[in-house]
Amino acid sequence: MLEANPLPAVIIGSDFRVQAMNDACRSLVTTKVTPGRTTCHEIFHGCPVPTEGAGLRSCPLRRCVRCRNPKRVQHYHQVARGGGSHLVTVYPLPDSDGEVRAVMQTCHPLGDDEGFVPIMPRVAHSQEMRDALDLSRRVAGQDLTVLLTGESGTGRRQLAKWIHDISPRRSGPFVSLSCFGLGEGELGAEIFGDQLSWNAEVAGYRIGLVDAARQGTLYIEEVADLGPKDQRTLLRLLRGEVAHDLRLICSTRYPLASDAIRRARLHPALFFRIASYPIPIPPIRRRSEDLPALARILLAEVEPTRRMVLEPETLTALMHCSFPGNLVELRSALIWATLMTDGISILPDHLPPRIHESSLSNS
Repeated sequence: MLEANPLPAVIIGSDFRVQAMNDACRSLVTTKVTPGRTTCHEIFHGCPVPTEGAGLRSCPLRRCVRCRNPKRVQHYHQVARGGGSHLVTVYPLPDSDGEVRAVMQTCHPLGDDEGFVPIMPRVAHSQEMRDALDLSRRVAGQDLTVLLTGESGTGRRQLAKWIHDISPRRSGPFVSLSCFGLGEGELGAEIFGDQLSWNAEVAGYRIGLVDAARQGTLYIEEVADLGPKDQRTLLRLLRGEVAHDLRLICSTRYPLASDAIRRARLHPALFFRIASYPIPIPPIRRRSEDLPALARILLAEVEPTRRMVLEPETLTALMHCSFPGNLVELRSALIWATLMTDGISILPDHLPPRIHESSLSNS
């Protein structure tokens, strides 16, 4: 069950002790794990007690055991390799008596286009994409706050990472946080850290992202999803009320002039600080000249062992698709095509039905 799951997955007892984990999870964590002894809060939070008992947000494991239903929460796994925000889903594993004495937990890294090899600077034939890269190069050398705008899946996180990689802070860490699923009032603990417990016996401190990103870059995704309290928290950082040594890059899926931005009710003091240097990223449907190269690069990444070929008619079919999911949807379509192909040539019939039908209707 565990090894069949492509996401990092772990079986945890109701006593918080890890019983088993798959290879994907073993490659993620840095703590030595002894089944039956090591606890989940030690592995993922570096905390001697469960997060709920330490005064942090409620523990999804405890809630899952109590109500016997799957639970989902966003956590920052500060001791994981490539530490960052993960969407944690906990599934109950009832025994023969119907009692839940163990759960299976999966961890999905959050962040736009997480896991992609950066392809931004390699594929920019369209004018809009060249403009976005030119703006990125110009601002990379300055510690200005940048706001990346673009639809979901357009590569906002990739571009943020590329700006970091060509900046004077490239030797420092690149730390990301998605505001998707973040509860109101939780941003302060995420970026500034917090006291794990007021109990002297288990007292400790969880470092915040400001410290984790010291001398590097802090990337905050979907900043327009923040509530009023968290907007004030971020404004404190931008005003310099909290000492820090980092570069801030934010992103949103909304265009700057859209009604959605106005409905988000971003405080003007915050909006004009984060939007002082906006960089719009075009969707794939406005980058038709980039699509063949994007598809070939992504194909080589998803199927590195076979030298697969996208036939001309397949590229034509892809170019007739609007791809509302952008790079994420294109990558998923190519994964499907590799599974449907016995040889090395990918034909239009090998594409997912929705892609093939969309190309036929638009051709």
